[in-house]
Amino acid sequence: MSKEMNAIVLNKRGQYGYGTMPIPTPGPGQILVKLEACTINPSDLFMMQGQYNIKHTYPFVPGWEGSGQVVAAGPGTLTQWYLGKRVACMKQLEVIEYKFGGSFADYMVTDIKSVIPLPDDVDFEQGASFFINPMTALGMLKRAKKLGADSIILTAGSSQIGRMIIRLCPSYGITPIVTVRRSE
Repeated sequence: MSKEMNAIVLNKRGQYGYGTMPIPTPGPGQILVKLEACTINPSDLFMMQGQYNIKHTYPFVPGWEGSGQVVAAGPGTLTQWYLGKRVACMKQLEVIEYKFGGSFADYMVTDIKSVIPLPDDVDFEQGASFFINPMTALGMLKRAKKLGADSIILTAGSSQIGRMIIRLCPSYGITPIVTVRRSE
């Protein structure tokens, strides 16, 4: 394995570019994922433009989620179990700094609480979107239910998150009122 990886790098708030940097080394409870796919969510773009209110240690690799194969593991029995496994992964949230950067790179270190093993019938592109949209959909419906909503208006019914929300609505006892923003 090379000692360097390609990455999109945030050098300071709102300033990013493409470059190389050392491949991070996983510590206790952490794994190194060779990324095969990642998503670009609005939250990623906001972060890259300096519009997301999270403090970082720079330089920093953006990207909330991705998928790939575990190629190295830090100390720990559970971390060793992941070696060689295909996983969906999310940026480690406890410590946000360069070496725990995101998925806009060839490799990403994260902790084992931030991964889900991928079944053989799920490809890397599908696996790359296992976290942000599903958690957003669940959070939105949980909030709507807490507010006592019997129905919601959804203006992006054909989007990935829109389709997730529509499928989840019956389990929350909520009726979706849906529009689609394109003619076809």
